[in-house]
Amino acid sequence: MRKVVAGSICFFGLLIGQVNAQCDLVITYLSVYQECYTNPWVQISWTGGTPPYAVYAITGDGFPTQGSSSSHNWSGGLGGGSGIAYDANFTITDALGCEATSYTSWVNHYPVSPDITFSADCIVGGILRWTGKYYTGGSVEYFGCTSTGSYSIYNITTSTLVGSGAVATDWVQLSGTNWQYPGTLPAGSYFVDIGPASGQCNNFGQVICFGPAQFIVPTNPGNCTSNLQLRAALAGALPSGALMTDHLRSAGLLPLIEPYSAGGYSYVGSASGTSVPAAMLTVTGSNAIVDWVVVEVRQPSAPYAVLHSRPALIQRDGDVIDASGSSTINTPLPPGSYRIALRHRNHLGVMSNSTALTFDPAGVLVDLTSLSTSVFGSNARVAVGSVQCLWPGDANFDGTTIYTGTSNDRDLVLTAIGGTTPTNTVTNIYSPLDINMDGVIRYTGTNNDRDIILQTIGGVVPTATRVQQWP
Repeated sequence: MRKVVAGSICFFGLLIGQVNAQCDLVITYLSVYQECYTNPWVQISWTGGTPPYAVYAITGDGFPTQGSSSSHNWSGGLGGGSGIAYDANFTITDALGCEATSYTSWVNHYPVSPDITFSADCIVGGILRWTGKYYTGGSVEYFGCTSTGSYSIYNITTSTLVGSGAVATDWVQLSGTNWQYPGTLPAGSYFVDIGPASGQCNNFGQVICFGPAQFIVPTNPGNCTSNLQLRAALAGALPSGALMTDHLRSAGLLPLIEPYSAGGYSYVGSASGTSVPAAMLTVTGSNAIVDWVVVEVRQPSAPYAVLHSRPALIQRDGDVIDASGSSTINTPLPPGSYRIALRHRNHLGVMSNSTALTFDPAGVLVDLTSLSTSVFGSNARVAVGSVQCLWPGDANFDGTTIYTGTSNDRDLVLTAIGGTTPTNTVTNIYSPLDINMDGVIRYTGTNNDRDIILQTIGGVVPTATRVQQWP
């Protein structure tokens, strides 16, 4: 049996030499279309033959496609990778086995995407940048006919066009090839297209399609705060050695609620009356709580305004922990350069020196117990052995330690024990007049609080004062 395609004579074993009118398949129309990021699409028509018809195509890179039709036309997608296939052989076979074949080729559409990055910046919000480069997939950079012509940004989540126009007009040029989109992008999923105004260009016989890149703007960009780890020491609670005493805690005198707002201190950005669970005050050893303190984050330059302050607790080993129990003090400020200051209810405060510290979400360590940590002012700390400490003796929390004269701290201790009998004491008390923080107010005798005030102002000239080194 022999067959002749497209109008030829077919022999099916009936009458040799008789022309079978049904075996006259002729492909009359064949066209292949391709767009970026899609497989090629074919439309094919033919005449003659006996239905139904089978359609078979194989692309030049070996991907087959099969279809069927009861009419004289068929359309559908061709197998193959996006933008890879660029030629194909087509075969139409009818119900009697007659065939018609054809071949076509087309200009390959090669998809490229802009190399964009999105990052959530805690200070200025979401940042969309374009490197000026394109990629053909993966990390393969495309160096052909690129352009900084047009762009469009589409919010897939809300089905809205966020922005479009010319890159050179609307975007900020960071450098020769780097651009930044200046608009605000709310949380959602986005497409961004960047390319020539025509949307394509020709390069070495290929049509280059500039397709979209996709990125996500997160609802929560992450930890956009400044954290710090802080170490300090209070000289009143450190007579010697490396560990401060925790007499107030062990005697059950430490309050569960921070004491500073009741004493007139106004927090910046934190609520007053912060409390801790009672279990935090049962910890013993080097991590036992010594007392409450106040941590301030200040502007890096004059006038050094307080940007945020919060209550915290200091442990025997000097670690300052958050009231939540975290070893990291968290602030709502964006990462950046700041000064850190520490206050205590009967010690002179200390602030970090002129070189501002860079805070970040990881938590920078500020060790005020180390001599290598520079602090603001002159003689702002006192050394107990090798440990740098806050000066004790500011009983009225006014920033100055005074032994005699107006607003002195010594008379407050004398008044507290009765004012007439200097050997009297007040026991089991949590008070700023208890300078050595042992739960007892003493004016004279062993472990008295008056002598600490005298030592702080110099120990020789009673009219001398010690002023807090504070801007």
